[in-house]
Amino acid sequence: MASQCLFLRPPYAAWAVTAEFKRRFGAEAMLVGSRETPASALLAAGERVFASDIYDQSLADLFAVSRQAMAIRLIELGLVKED
Repeated sequence: MASQCLFLRPPYAAWAVTAEFKRRFGAEAMLVGSRETPASALLAAGERVFASDIYDQSLADLFAVSRQAMAIRLIELGLVKED
């Protein structure tokens, strides 16, 4: 049974978050000022409206994590980074 668990991926896997971020933002990353990085990541994690597209769920809701956890994930993956 333990060996089966090794193949399971959490719903917030890096590839899934990266793909969804790129689909919504239409860019490889969001470049912001150094003081704005945490706040911008929080906004990106909780946002539902991108350009003319409106989504039923924010990134945080889609991956069933808090906005803070998603913001940290976005920064860790380099999707929200300093300009």
